[in-house]
Amino acid sequence: MGTKPVRFVLFALCLQRAQAIVSNKKAESQEQSRQVRKEMARHSVDCSEVTVMVTHGVVQLHGRIRPMKGHEGSFDEAISGLLKGLQQRQGIREVITYWTRIL
Repeated sequence: MGTKPVRFVLFALCLQRAQAIVSNKKAESQEQSRQVRKEMARHSVDCSEVTVMVTHGVVQLHGRIRPMKGHEGSFDEAISGLLKGLQQRQGIREVITYWTRIL
């Protein structure tokens, strides 16, 4: 009879710790998403229709991209620079793109 309250307390502590870990991971993913958006803004690629998802350092980019006005000739170089910049960021292990290029 005396072990039930102890088990409940241990369970509650484990649950609280797990929630803190999940919350921390969510904050890390949000910060990495902000860093990805910041890197996207540095290049002459219109990524306004791109959704960013980050999970365990894996960045997934979904949506449509197009060159910024006046930068149509260097579109491929801008995309290469963007992807290279993302891969060099700390905490990012892989970048996966599911986007459509609109010219």
